[in-house]
Amino acid sequence: MSETDFEKLITAINKELFTQNKLAILEIAAKENYFETSQVSLILKQFFTDSNKISALNILLHKILDKQNLYLLLDEFTFSSSKEEVKELLINH
Repeated sequence: MSETDFEKLITAINKELFTQNKLAILEIAAKENYFETSQVSLILKQFFTDSNKISALNILLHKILDKQNLYLLLDEFTFSSSKEEVKELLINH
């Protein structure tokens, strides 16, 4: 996704108050776009709970271009249980 389009996506996500609406925007954007791991990290920062971040990651996982950097996404999660769940997602995707 181009930097300009990515900035627009972040703005659209941040305009929404409810998580489900943020995730809906993300689903629409992910249909026709691909992302770098660094962009996914920034998207995950727009969600407050690990659970919501995992939901966002599930939407984006198959749209990440630089798969060699997936391990960097673990830093976006707070709890060890969430990190374990994310490790499993990343390994098995």
